[in-house]
Amino acid sequence: MAPKGVKRGAPSPAGGSRKRTNADPVGPKVKDVVRAIKDSESLPEHCKEMLSEMVSQSLTVFAADRHAYQKQAVEMFRETLNGVKAQLEGAVSKAQAFVDHSDRDKASRDAALAKAQKDLERLEQGETAAHEAVASNKANVATAKANLASAEDAVETKDDEVTSTTELKEKLEAIMKDVFEPAKTSKAKASDVNRMEKVFTEAGLEAGLIDSLPDTFRKDPEARGTFDGLVTQHVESQAAKALAKCESSLKNAEQSKANLANAKAAAEAALTAAQEKDSGSKDALHAAEAALKEGKAALKQAEHAVANFEKDFKNAGSDLEDAKEALTSFTEGALKSFSALKDLATPPEPEPEVAAPEAPAAETAQAQ
Repeated sequence: MAPKGVKRGAPSPAGGSRKRTNADPVGPKVKDVVRAIKDSESLPEHCKEMLSEMVSQSLTVFAADRHAYQKQAVEMFRETLNGVKAQLEGAVSKAQAFVDHSDRDKASRDAALAKAQKDLERLEQGETAAHEAVASNKANVATAKANLASAEDAVETKDDEVTSTTELKEKLEAIMKDVFEPAKTSKAKASDVNRMEKVFTEAGLEAGLIDSLPDTFRKDPEARGTFDGLVTQHVESQAAKALAKCESSLKNAEQSKANLANAKAAAEAALTAAQEKDSGSKDALHAAEAALKEGKAALKQAEHAVANFEKDFKNAGSDLEDAKEALTSFTEGALKSFSALKDLATPPEPEPEVAAPEAPAAETAQAQ
């Protein structure tokens, strides 16, 4: 029995007692790697979720015990973390470049603003010219339509003229053959005289001569005198002239019709060309309006960039510090954790804890 006041030490297991600890050496490192994977900007969400779930299934297994699937997963973690590292280094480089070249960036923004202003002026002039072209081409289309209408009217008028002249010629030839010639040797009926009066009037024979027709041709041929003979001669003469005039008009009309047909075809072609040009100018106007809209947006953006340079420069400095801190945190955290886990090995046996020897009984008694 131990002396009073001295506690007996707990019996030690064979080989000595071990040091005990509640600290988990693996769990925090796994969390570091998972957080880094979820920060990747190059992977889609479903891939990041899949890899995150695979971390605890692969990196918590001793490297020597991992099967092929787990080794492949570890390689994917390595590639992903390298990508995150490059992503963070890129952020540092971008922020550093902005800070280092702020003067050049300011000059670039000023130059972009000047260019945007000049471009906008050019685009405004282009839109104005496009509007003018549309108005001009619209007027040209109206003129071409009017010219075509006139050409069509001229063709129609000439066709009507040819038709009426042909009909007159045919009627004059018929009245001379079927009525006038028989009336020279026989007494004409009243209806035949009326027909001659109508056709001769239409043919343009002298009115006085036409008025004399009833007195001449309503007589028997034997009763006709010298005046009646003159009437007959003049009718023949003037009718022949009227027929010659009809033939000449018809001959001229054929050439005129060909010219009018050509003029109509030219007017149609001119209208088609004017309409195509009008359509093209409208398309050009739409393009000019769209370009002007884009130019205004570009100018607004350039003005905004110049106005916000100081703010952007200040933010870039802050971004640079944040990017450096994020890179350091990643390097010291997730990257080190992964480096430790990817080569995870069985931990060595802890050194046995040496129990304190019991004091001799004599010393204990003396102490008491």
